[in-house]
Parts: sequence; C-alpha cells; structure tokens
Amino acid sequence: MIGGQAAQIEDTTTAGLLEVGNFNAFRVQETARRVNIRTESSVRFSKDIDPNFVTAAAQRAVGLLQTAAGASVTAVIDKYPHPRHPKVISLDPALPSRIAGVPVAEKQAKQALERLRFRVAKKKTAWEVTVPTDRLDVMEEHDVVEEVVRMSGLNEIAAAELKPITPTPLPHHIYWREVVRDTLMQLGMSEVYNASFEPAQYADIAGVSRQPHITVANPPAPELSRLRVSLIPGLLANLAMNREILHRNVNRGKESAFFEIGNVYRAGEGGRVPGIVEEENLAGVIVGRAPALDDIAASLGEQLGISDLRLSAYPQPLTAALKYRAPLTAFEVNLTRLVQTAEGKVPAPRTLDELKAQLGEARAFTPIAKYPAVYRDLSIIVDPSVAIERVQEVIERAGGQLVADVDLFDVYSSADDSAAAGRPARQSLAFHITYQSPDKTLTDDEVAALHNDIVGALHQELDATLRE
Repeated sequence: MIGGQAAQIEDTTTAGLLEVGNFNAFRVQETARRVNIRTESSVRFSKDIDPNFVTAAAQRAVGLLQTAAGASVTAVIDKYPHPRHPKVISLDPALPSRIAGVPVAEKQAKQALERLRFRVAKKKTAWEVTVPTDRLDVMEEHDVVEEVVRMSGLNEIAAAELKPITPTPLPHHIYWREVVRDTLMQLGMSEVYNASFEPAQYADIAGVSRQPHITVANPPAPELSRLRVSLIPGLLANLAMNREILHRNVNRGKESAFFEIGNVYRAGEGGRVPGIVEEENLAGVIVGRAPALDDIAASLGEQLGISDLRLSAYPQPLTAALKYRAPLTAFEVNLTRLVQTAEGKVPAPRTLDELKAQLGEARAFTPIAKYPAVYRDLSIIVDPSVAIERVQEVIERAGGQLVADVDLFDVYSSADDSAAAGRPARQSLAFHITYQSPDKTLTDDEVAALHNDIVGALHQELDATLRE
C-alpha cells in the first residue's frame, strides 16, 4: 500500500485521482544539490523531460486502468500555464550538400528529417523545419544539417586530403616547463597530477593550513573546500595512499621520487580571474636518499643555464608526521619565476632548426609490449670482489633481448662472520628478473630454459652458485 491510511488503495477502492506531471529541470537540479539527495526521480527530471509527454503518459495510464480494472474517466483537469512550443528553424536546402561535400538531394534531406519526426514546410528560398519538443539538442540551422547528414550516411562522405601543417615551436613558458619535466623524468622521478583543491589533513602536516586561502562555494568534498596555496599537501596525500608500495620498493633497494607541476592560488589582482592570482609551482618528494636534492638542482641548473640554482628541503618534519619508515625529502619552487630566470640565461629556440640542434640526437621510441611479462627471482652467492654491475651485465647478456629488466633487491655480505670463523668471505645477491618478448607470450618452458642459461653463465664467468 502507498499513502496514508485515509488515502491508501485497497481492494474495495472505487474512486481515485491519477496525477501525471512534469517538473522544472533547473529547480530540481538546485534542490537536489542543496539538500544533497540524489534520487531516480531527481536524476530523470533534472535532464529536462519534454512536458508535452505528460498528455501521452496520462492517456497510456488511463488506458491501462480501463483494460485491467474497467475504470472510467469522470473528469480531467489540465493545468499547463506555460506550454513549450516547437522550435521552428530556417534551413537552406543546399546547405547539407555544401557542408558534407557530397550531393544531398532535397527529397533525400526531407525524408531524413521526417523520419526523425521533424516537419518540413518548403518556402520560396528556404525550408521551415519544425523540431519536436523533445529534441532539446537541436537549436540552430547547423544542428538540422547534422541530422540530415547523419541520416543520409556519414560513410558516404569521402575522406579529404589534409594539407600538411607546418609545426611551430612551443611558446617559451611551455618549452621551459617541458625542459623541467623531461629533466626530472630522466632522473627517475615520476610525475603525478592532483586536483587544485587542498586536502585539509595534509595541509596541517605541511604547515600551510593557517595561510590565507580562497574558499569555493561548491567543493567536491567537505575537506576539499579551499584552493591550494602549495603543492606539498597533495604530494603528502599521494605518499599516504601509496605507503605500503613505497615501503616495499625501499626494502628492495628501489627508492622512489615523484614530482608535480601545477597551479597554486592566492588572493590578488592581475590574474585571469578577478581577485585570484595563479602561479605555477614545481614540487617534489624523494622517498629514501636517491636522487639527492643537490643532484636534482644541478641537473635543472644545467638545463636552464642557472649555475647557482639551489633547492631547499621542505622545513616540516614529514617523515615522522606521516609515520614513514624511509626518510622523506620534499622541495617546492615557483616555476613561473624559475622560467623567467632561465629565459634570461639561455634563449629558447625560435625555429624548428634551432630546436633540433638543441635536442641533439633523435630519440628512439620503444613501443609498450603487447605481451605479458614473466617474473623470476634469482639469488646467488659470489665473491665480494665481484661488482654488482658486472653481475647485471652477465644476466642481461645471457638473457638477451628477452630480459626486459633486472632489479637488485637484496645484498648480504658475510665478510665479518667468515673472518671470525676462518672461512673465505662471500656475498649474497638477489635479483628480480623480468622476462618479456615483443612478439609472443613466453611459455614456462622457455622462461625456465632462459633462466638456466643465465645461471650457467654466472657460474662459468663469475664462479657464482645458487643460494640454497
């Protein structure tokens, strides 16, 4: 039963009121947003349903009642104070042919529109096309042309030969931003992208929560109500979400570093939006100790022509605050001012020839493999005098092109224990080896044979043995 006790429908009910209505889409959207309630009805009516459907829906409902229950209609009340009238658009019948580039006969165009419930009235110089009231997407003449071409068949339009486009160098500020991005990625840093809203929890850790902020009226979440004044809080949120993965990488000897290039916001004049000034910042976080902050500064300085470039570690105690087991080092600089300094030191290329000369040798692109990789661990014992680089070189040479990656994740030396026991010193090395073929899926037998070849090469060339 639906309704209260006095209004509920029962088996003995003989009279009822059937209400069929439509609602203002804008008001439904505003109310649903204000009260933060999303229902099937609010979603449906916020899309602006054609109010002229109400009559057809009411007639269908009454017909079902008559068929199923033998109902009869005693009265009809129709309140429609602001009817939605069909839109009438003037169309040049020759326009579809000019736009599509293929002949579209007037008869074909008229039939296409009528199949879509459009009414076409031919006048002396143009057609008057009456659009169904439920086609809210058809607003102008070009929309009508699109419907004609679509119904006539897009596959009938021949591909046009495009004129070659002469590429132009990037604007200076974009060029230098890409130089910074490429430099950091060559150092092994990964780029992240965060929203422009500042996570409140990590703003407190970064020490920027008390700075003046710009607050938005409709935030995506209650804790994201302020535009960021620093990139560091977003990077701290990335650290928190990926804590276990980063810890695991550090334990394997694979330290991580990542950076973000993005806008920060403060109150002021002179920006694109009145009262708001946007500036582009560069921030990064190093998990572990590589690459060192000085190495990052040296590489950026070399590319930007700034010999005295220095990057200062972020002053807040991030490692303890985030409860990390690895040391964290963060930095942040104003990239807008850094680029302005670079432009004064090293002129950006103005022509394609200058850009090619500055880039030097062409870089070869290696496509991403389409076939799955196979992972195997290899633990060996070798003499301490054998360099790790030498072991990796033997693994890569013995495995050939099917060894996609070799990653050292564990080192143990028995020098002290062996000296005390009078035994020769040995060191234990453990590697993650990734096997992958560019043109097929490797089988277990193929990987096993390749793995055995690597073990044999290590034993023959370095006197290495497998660790039990």
